[in-house]
Amino acid sequence: MKTHVTLQERLKDLRVEKGLSQDELAAATGISKSTISEYETDETKGISHYAVVQLADYFDVSLDYLFDRSSSRTNDTKDVSVLDLDDRTLEILKNKELNNRLLCELISHPGFKDVLADIEIYIDGIAGQNFQAIQAVMNAYHEKIVRNLKPDRDDIWTALLEANHVEERNYFINRINTELTPILDDLRNAHKKDSETATDTTLKDIILENIPVPQVTEEDPDEDVAKIFFNSFCATSGIVPSTVPPEEYNVFKKLMHRSKKYKDMLKSKKNTRKVKRLKERKEKNSEN
Repeated sequence: MKTHVTLQERLKDLRVEKGLSQDELAAATGISKSTISEYETDETKGISHYAVVQLADYFDVSLDYLFDRSSSRTNDTKDVSVLDLDDRTLEILKNKELNNRLLCELISHPGFKDVLADIEIYIDGIAGQNFQAIQAVMNAYHEKIVRNLKPDRDDIWTALLEANHVEERNYFINRINTELTPILDDLRNAHKKDSETATDTTLKDIILENIPVPQVTEEDPDEDVAKIFFNSFCATSGIVPSTVPPEEYNVFKKLMHRSKKYKDMLKSKKNTRKVKRLKERKEKNSEN
């Protein structure tokens, strides 16, 4: 995701956040709709000092926030000492060694406090004794059943008791993962329209779109297989198949005859063709 937000993106985000159309923002600020549209879309469009100040006042944000020089919307200077952060953390945040924008969104998510609480419980070992007590009870039941009933080694109930062994580490890893997944999904959905976000187009879609479909025939299996390999090679190499002269294509075919994959596919093609012809012949004889 992006680490920097342009002025154009910031203005549009603020307008959308307030639920305003460009017409409504124009009426509220006195800036024409066409100018607002240019401000939101054209990064080369210069914005006058008067308009910037007017928009900042209307949205009640600082100029530093508009120009992405600060993540804080207000002009209030905050004493970082109240944050209780160590020097190394302050250095990391100041030098933007991490994606501070993503970090802010992660921390601000309503579900993140539950993730952090469980991490703290695990690190402090607060639940350790409880897990030991649960495991002691399960072990006692298991030993009592084995001693009194003497079940077979493959007894299903004994196996079930053994499977119920609970480890503190695995429990918290699963719990934190369960809590973190919806948070990541929310953030992913929020950034779907970012220019840096990948599209839903899969690698398979790209391959199918760029590899030409070979025009195969039933008469020449060798030519069919050659075209499949040739078109795949052209697609991955950025070559337009129609620009390759016949003599170069024939050289390619000769080289492919040395390939085991080519020979295997050709053999399969010929077998398929043979089976099909036998089937057609059989059907023709049965009709006669």
